[in-house]
Amino acid sequence: LGSASKLLAVASKGMARLANVSSASSNKAAGGGGAANQEVGNLGEGVLEGGKAFARGLLQGAMGVITKPVEGAERGFSGFFEGVAKGVLGVAVAPIAGGLSAASKVTAGVDATYGQVREQLT
Repeated sequence: LGSASKLLAVASKGMARLANVSSASSNKAAGGGGAANQEVGNLGEGVLEGGKAFARGLLQGAMGVITKPVEGAERGFSGFFEGVAKGVLGVAVAPIAGGLSAASKVTAGVDATYGQVREQLT
């Protein structure tokens, strides 16, 4: 399960980059950086961290529709339309990245809990 968790985390980071989220936000959406990068110690922590990651993905997708065109408009008229395209793409992709990150955190929690139970039994 540890390998599945890592694979999901990598996929989540790739999707966050596709959504063109800034690198700091990308790490957060993908479960990295800051408090979100803490090791998950059990299933409960995995579900909690996964829920946070999914919520961040939804929020970043929704906010990107507004922030990306504004950022693009600073570069002119064509930048505005580029920002609109990035914002629309982010609406679809950022929640997927958050969902992959959530699955990664839950899987890591299952793996940690399994390890703890196995250690208690031996």
